Amino acid sequence: MISAVFWLMGGIFIYLLARDMVSVDGAVLALAFYLLVPYGIFASRSFQPDPLMVALVVAFWWLVYRWAISSLSQGAPPFGDDKGVGWKWAILAGLVGGLAIFVKFVAAFFVIGGALGALLGRFKLRELFHNPQVWTMGVLGVLPGAAWIIYGKLVLGLFGGDLSGRFIPSLLASPLFYIQWQTKADTVAGGIGIMLGLLGLFLVRERVVRAFLLGIWGAYLVFGLYFNYHISTHDYYSLPLIAIVAVSLTPLGNWFFTRLGEAGSGWVRGALFVVLLYGVFSTVWHVRNEMKSVDYRPQVAYWAEIRETLGTQASIVALTEDYGNRLAYWGWQKATIWPSSGDLYQADARGNQRDIEKLFTETVAKKSLFLVTDLEDFAKQKELRALLAGYPVLVRGDGYLIYDLQHTLETQP
Repeated sequence: MISAVFWLMGGIFIYLLARDMVSVDGAVLALAFYLLVPYGIFASRSFQPDPLMVALVVAFWWLVYRWAISSLSQGAPPFGDDKGVGWKWAILAGLVGGLAIFVKFVAAFFVIGGALGALLGRFKLRELFHNPQVWTMGVLGVLPGAAWIIYGKLVLGLFGGDLSGRFIPSLLASPLFYIQWQTKADTVAGGIGIMLGLLGLFLVRERVVRAFLLGIWGAYLVFGLYFNYHISTHDYYSLPLIAIVAVSLTPLGNWFFTRLGEAGSGWVRGALFVVLLYGVFSTVWHVRNEMKSVDYRPQVAYWAEIRETLGTQASIVALTEDYGNRLAYWGWQKATIWPSSGDLYQADARGNQRDIEKLFTETVAKKSLFLVTDLEDFAKQKELRALLAGYPVLVRGDGYLIYDLQHTLETQP
């Protein structure tokens, strides 16, 4: 519920931004896409920081765009306006942008991209360095995240590997990387949606709007090239693309509804309205069917059975789904997590010299059981299967295996 509310908050700012950029008609299409694209609905039901991050990023976009157009309407020189209108939007934009980065550091790409688009649509580059409102936005945007990094690093000892392994230079030369990236982007925003959003760029006439849209598209491109491993393997890394495409559809929506208003007879407009309703119904019904096809209730009994089998005193290594979160949530069992095949692939792509046998020996030391619930991933890990072949299978359950690490097959009586 909380995550869904965050996503809906983002819809409010999508509408406000699209309305101010183009028109109310264009804003309707932008909001419809943002709220009804299937992946956005699924993502809004996932309790992760990303829906809140996207909502705050979109709120920042609206505020910084309001700052740009308010300075234009006031005829403000590079040093600010006399009535303080620009200062209001600058301070609000800085605070919200800083909060977005504080929620998740990767938001900085989209905050900076949106800011540069709006600023360069209003000022020349050299003027930005002499504008106190720009400096105010920048300082307010940096402070929350910087304070948390300093405190977390120096006091709590966090962030040791948060950004490591995200950029793998070799992937940039691999055609497969771009195909996988496109596949994830298509999963999130749809190939047709992305195409129409990009076409919307060609319908823009105002300099500020064009610069802003190019700024947020450029931010996504740079973001994807930097986080190249995750953008091509984790679909939710493209979640901000939904907001980018939605805003970019605004010029197209304005053009469409203008043509619709020029339609001759009432029955033609009525027929077009029915077609639009069909599109909405079709999307909602598809999402409903997807949700109804998944039932997590059997998971409760499944993990409860595993917990009873493992016992409460066992020390466990596990190859399991969601880095052990299902085991912890439903099974109330902590475990040392064995890396998935995807984690091992990432290590290979980074050029790390890994020794699976050494890793296995270090991981299972002083452990009593090895639990395997992700049998599909287990089938991909030939080396792990070979190492575990030396240990007896204690339990062959329905969808899981438990190996006894305290005995080997040679020492079995």
